[in-house]
Amino acid sequence: MSGGASYLWGGTRLSGDLLVGSGLRADLTLPDGSSVPNGAHLPYYRQVNLGASHAFDAEGLKGLSVRFDVINAFDQ
Repeated sequence: MSGGASYLWGGTRLSGDLLVGSGLRADLTLPDGSSVPNGAHLPYYRQVNLGASHAFDAEGLKGLSVRFDVINAFDQ
């Protein structure tokens, strides 16, 4: 599941998005040491990404935009 939003103020855009997932398959190790392929799954995860960009409008800078992003902002 994912979602995101952005807000434009003047030439500056602030944005954020959220990714949530689960169910990625993993091997299951049994007590006797044997392995069952795809017998387990990894826990839920969430990732928050934040960004800011600015589009310049001044003479000589038209068409120039800069962007800064923080991927996985909370390292989870």
